[in-house]
Amino acid sequence: MRIACFIPAIRAQARFHDDLLRKLDGIPLIQRAILKAQSLGGANQSIQVLTDSEEVALIARRNNADVFWQPDLQLENFQENKDLLQYLATAERDVQISALLSPYAPLLNSGTFHEALHVFLGKEIQILKPVRKVARRVIDDTSELVWRGFVGTAAAHHRLESSAFMLLRPGLLWRAPIPPVVIELFEADDSVFEIETLQDWWVCEKLLQRKRIVFRVIGNNRIGMGHVYRALSLAHELHDHEILFVTDTDNQAAVETIVRRDYWLGVYPRGQMIEELIRLRPDLVINDVLDTRKKDTEALKYSGAKVASFEDLGPGARCTDLTVNELYDEPQFDEGNVLWGRKYFFLRDEFALARPHRFSRRVSSIMLAFGGTDQHDLARKILHAVRPVCDKHGVFIHIVTGPGYRGYDRLMRQVQGNDKVSLTHDSQVISGLMEQVQVAITSNGRTVYEFAHMNIPTIVIAQHERELTHAFASADNGFVPLGLYRPGITEKQARQALGKLLIDVESRKVLHQRLRRHRFSENKTRVLRLLNGLIKDKMPNGQPIGTGVS
Repeated sequence: MRIACFIPAIRAQARFHDDLLRKLDGIPLIQRAILKAQSLGGANQSIQVLTDSEEVALIARRNNADVFWQPDLQLENFQENKDLLQYLATAERDVQISALLSPYAPLLNSGTFHEALHVFLGKEIQILKPVRKVARRVIDDTSELVWRGFVGTAAAHHRLESSAFMLLRPGLLWRAPIPPVVIELFEADDSVFEIETLQDWWVCEKLLQRKRIVFRVIGNNRIGMGHVYRALSLAHELHDHEILFVTDTDNQAAVETIVRRDYWLGVYPRGQMIEELIRLRPDLVINDVLDTRKKDTEALKYSGAKVASFEDLGPGARCTDLTVNELYDEPQFDEGNVLWGRKYFFLRDEFALARPHRFSRRVSSIMLAFGGTDQHDLARKILHAVRPVCDKHGVFIHIVTGPGYRGYDRLMRQVQGNDKVSLTHDSQVISGLMEQVQVAITSNGRTVYEFAHMNIPTIVIAQHERELTHAFASADNGFVPLGLYRPGITEKQARQALGKLLIDVESRKVLHQRLRRHRFSENKTRVLRLLNGLIKDKMPNGQPIGTGVS
């Protein structure tokens, strides 16, 4: 199907001085419009630039567009311009569709345009015009303003006309008089946003510069939720870019947590994951899925994406653009792309303003926290083991469980009515609870670093073999490590270790002093600098959400 694409570029009607010639993200606005037309219409089309500017005409010809130039060209009363009408008639010869494309809509994408084209071809209409749906609070009665301004949140939805593009049947532009026409309004997304001010220009430039970053995560009852929380923490900082999340169908806990944060999420069968990732056309893939495969990493890089990995000891970690293994102070293998150790561990945002503890000779409260899933039900088992010690010394017990913890209902029934125990589930402000305790018992994951930041001497239980390899939770760093969980044995060890911490003030003070050496506040900036460096000079692969991403 042959399309004639007309780009009106009237310098006399510029939004601001020389905007058509000004470079938007390195490309003159009129050239960007021509390139956009070429990408939207394909090879079987003609591009016609209508202008009153010699400079615009020159750029258009250099970009293989046809040009109608008149120094005093005006389009308000174009049907009085016989030369223009003749040009339009010639340009529309053997054309099935005509399109008007505004140079002031640089975000328009092929998905929106071709969806509109499909609607246009499927109906008996002469013109299709896009509109953008917006929520606005319109003032009709000023007496409502005081109360509505204080408590009101509801807004009516309105459709705003967009000049980003328009589709027409050939002949409507140059035939006179204009016959009666049927106009279809097409509801488009934000890609039809138009530049009207310098502020709009800045917004468009920022959006054109952003990249598509896809986080691939896991989170379930067996693995825990630390990978999801780390990815979310990074995503919150990478807000200049388009953020997508993907996970496989075995990670329901991850799905529920990400959905609550309103990020775009794709859930795919594990065997189709790499194929689906490539289809998303990412600029950067960030894996937080434990060990990756070499062939998967190579396939992603071959597709044009940069690849980064966290907590990855698999063969794929060796061929990424960047692998960060912050939970391993000692390198497990030697590769130039892999960074090791606590200097790359970063805290969640809630700890930025948290108040680390000064040493207290008395322990009034302790915390039990065993990650997002607590696969061995340690919250209940350790509570049962240590409660006699805590009751003896008048110590309050705070229990924090994660979103994937399956024993929550049972544990809640056991602690209900006990004024010496509190139970908090899926807290987003665990740092506030940490500010209330002087000792903790936890698993050997990311939480040990948070307790270290808060200067809280902590008894640490590894829930599985991989946690056992995390060497940070040592006595030299201020912890009491109990090794791998062993049913019936670890509970007794935890009770004995806690009893010693409650009684032996000097031993606890030594641990507190060792913990004070550890600070992680600058580490996220270090990691973000590395990630941004991967994509700084990379051209975007992606298309905006809603146009090819499903």
